Amino acid sequence: MHYPEMWGIVKFTTKRVGSADVSYVPDAAESARWGLFQVYYAETNQKMAHGQYESEWSALTFWHDIQVPGFAFPEKIEATANLFRATISSADGKTTLWITQDGRLTRQDK
Repeated sequence: MHYPEMWGIVKFTTKRVGSADVSYVPDAAESARWGLFQVYYAETNQKMAHGQYESEWSALTFWHDIQVPGFAFPEKIEATANLFRATISSADGKTTLWITQDGRLTRQDK
């Protein structure tokens, strides 16, 4: 309940249940979104352990290897003692996502 990034995805359709097969096409940025939340968790742990956020990817400890197909990852992380922003962009440059220390994820499509 307290991890909205872990909630499921709801698909709405106008088709009657059981009358037709409704396929789901996942958003290509979904893996990027999850990758950024892993950065958020790593930065939160960093802040709790060391009193400040980290701007070097190599200094962060991740749960597991982050795979973000179609995105440059890691791209950029900016940090001060009390703030951070991690940013990644799609390989085609059309989508940019970033996450901040409060867990707010933002997506910008060009």
